[in-house]
Amino acid sequence: MHRQVVDIGCGTGALCAALGRRGFVVTGVEPVAAMLRIAMRKKENRAVAFLQASVLEPLPFGDGQFDVAIATHVAHGLDPDERRVMYAAMRRIARRSVILYDYGERRSLPVDLVERMEGGDYFRFIREVRQELGDAFGGVRVLGVGAWTALYICRVDTAPPAPGP
Repeated sequence: MHRQVVDIGCGTGALCAALGRRGFVVTGVEPVAAMLRIAMRKKENRAVAFLQASVLEPLPFGDGQFDVAIATHVAHGLDPDERRVMYAAMRRIARRSVILYDYGERRSLPVDLVERMEGGDYFRFIREVRQELGDAFGGVRVLGVGAWTALYICRVDTAPPAPGP
């Protein structure tokens, strides 16, 4: 059985290619057309299905269509309401797990400076990601995988979280 994976915010398709080489059936979702064109031109992505779309809009996938939904360095660039939309969309389309690869609690001065200049929600993300994911998924496992990065692993094949306010 082939495992189905969706890469939300796949960019130029590097993770799609790596997953494809490992035997996964991969779908890449990317809102930026120029990034998607680069991903689609890569020969290692020939078997990847690509879709230009934003996770902040309804995605045209069935409930539980994928075993795993992954997003790499997407969440920290969104505000809390947008992150909730992303988490809900990923939870809906994933059967087993949602995995975020993003910044962890350890921080770097250069990254802090760049993120401050970009004006994103990086600082709040770092403070609140565990609570946000706990609320969205009923729990999260955090694995530090780099000097400043972490994998946030959320199960969706368990009981759904309690409804919000």
